[in-house]
Amino acid sequence: MSNSSGNTLIIRNTKSGFVLDAKELNVKIQKYTGATSQLWKLEPSDTGKYNIVNVGNGKVLDIMGGAQVNDDVITYYLNKPPSPNQKWYINADGTIESSVKNLVLDIYSGNLVIGQKIIAYYKTGTPNQIFQLQDV
Repeated sequence: MSNSSGNTLIIRNTKSGFVLDAKELNVKIQKYTGATSQLWKLEPSDTGKYNIVNVGNGKVLDIMGGAQVNDDVITYYLNKPPSPNQKWYINADGTIESSVKNLVLDIYSGNLVIGQKIIAYYKTGTPNQIFQLQDV
């Protein structure tokens, strides 16, 4: 998994091939079209952590509600200073892990269909939690 800081990236689920899309408040998986809502940048935060910024809306990945299991993943304005639920680890195993409570990006219910929302969930290593960052 690349973690090319500053490069424009897509975040692709390795099983479905769908990418994260921030066209709406809730981040969902969609077929790749090249829309700016599907493009992301990694901005270094604390040591080893990143803010994941959507190119289309300029907002960062954030766990709604402050990082509880099953909370929706949204894009939101970057808090100053960034809150822990806006900081992410890019792990070698393909998971993208919140800096709080060891929650990872998860395609809800493991249902790998277009339009499915992204939530924060306990790390299980199942295919709905494995993503690849690809330069565009």
